[in-house]
Amino acid sequence: MTPKKLSAILIVGAMFFGATLAQAATYKTKLTLSVANANPSYDEAYVLTVPADAPITDSGWKSLGVITASHATDSRDAFDPSKKLVVTVTSSNDFKLMASGITDTVSYSVMSGDNAESAVEATTFKFTADEINKDGGTSKPIGVNVTDYSGLNLSAGDYVDDIIYNVAVENAVSAPTVGGTWTFGTYNNAALTWRVLAVD
Repeated sequence: MTPKKLSAILIVGAMFFGATLAQAATYKTKLTLSVANANPSYDEAYVLTVPADAPITDSGWKSLGVITASHATDSRDAFDPSKKLVVTVTSSNDFKLMASGITDTVSYSVMSGDNAESAVEATTFKFTADEINKDGGTSKPIGVNVTDYSGLNLSAGDYVDDIIYNVAVENAVSAPTVGGTWTFGTYNNAALTWRVLAVD
């Protein structure tokens, strides 16, 4: 039986938004620990680190920090080069900050980038084997863009949502399909595209 891959260790943080009318606030951090087989398959072993808590104090761009993927062993090339790590971001409240007992909501989107000017909306972050096997792993910036709530006349309260990081190991290259095209090889420094007639 093939050992299972080492699941990511996630430190999932909640985002908090304190409305201007609130006099007090309570903050919390949710921790989720996934424990896998004690002897993981080294070709798919990884550690994923995600941002912890993130207080939101205004609308617009807010950096959450970085998502970091690294190998789970002391040796290099521990992650299979034919695989990639795909992190898909979802949310408990469908990307809305909500307060208990209050119908008001504040929408936001998840962004990939270092700042408001360069960030683009993204809910998927991909890590290649080279990025994971690099010494120290690879980090990718993540943030949120909070909708302008100044005209919403929000009720006082702590508006909260949980960002959830779903992790999957996938093939680095999709398989060719009959009738489609497949890019393989080069000629005169240009990539060659082939029409697939059959898959053996």
